[in-house]
Amino acid sequence: MANSYSVDVFRCTESDVLVATSEDIPGLTLEADTLGGMLEAVMEMVPELLERNLDVPRDAEVQVTVRLQQPEQPALQQGRSRRPRSQVSALTPRYVVEETLIPSHA
Repeated sequence: MANSYSVDVFRCTESDVLVATSEDIPGLTLEADTLGGMLEAVMEMVPELLERNLDVPRDAEVQVTVRLQQPEQPALQQGRSRRPRSQVSALTPRYVVEETLIPSHA
């Protein structure tokens, strides 16, 4: 069974950039202007940080889930469940991007 790691991505309202952090991957803090840029940064940095900080070999089978967190918009999101948004599979099929809804009062 592959090791599983999670990366949380959210938009910083103060600087209007995407920020990625992870409780599973020590040292992971990334910023990017676009989702595409963030995914590129995650795919570049995660293997390096797993190897350096957790002694996970680069050729180890791992699953990294990238969760996009957005404030919930009650009128639009009501009744909607969490669902996969897209998958990055062309180069690294182990990265999954999903949308996580967070209530606006959180």
